[in-house]
Amino acid sequence: MADANSSNVIVVANDGRTDVSCWGGLLSLGASLNGVRGVVADGACRDVHETREIGFPVFAKGRIPATARGRLQQRSTGEPVQLGGVTVTPGDLVLADETGVVVVPGSRLEEVLEHAQGVAAREQAIAAELRAGVALHEAMRDARLAGIPESEITEEH
Repeated sequence: MADANSSNVIVVANDGRTDVSCWGGLLSLGASLNGVRGVVADGACRDVHETREIGFPVFAKGRIPATARGRLQQRSTGEPVQLGGVTVTPGDLVLADETGVVVVPGSRLEEVLEHAQGVAAREQAIAAELRAGVALHEAMRDARLAGIPESEITEEH
């Protein structure tokens, strides 16, 4: 963690364990002081109130008061890890919110960004139609949600 900075999200691979914490308040404080953007842990965290107080985002499988001291040992830093069955490699983009976590391979950032922008634009257009009074079933046409241009819609879609 000593080398982590504002371009990093720390990913903790703890095999989904929720019987012991793999991240806590002091680690959150240290990471935030280094400018780290947040933490995604495939395991449980503790000291949630401390983390909230400093405004540091931690996304974990659960919460538990049991500390890692004497129970867990760090094996490596900066190496590929498994997070919920997905390989996360340094340079990948890791995004998280209340809904979940997504990992974008570093080699596919532009492709995924372009696709995501298209999805966001379609959803914004649908929301605008709903606000304008278009019926839900009309605004949420399957082909449109799938990103199929109106000009390509046939009876098959």
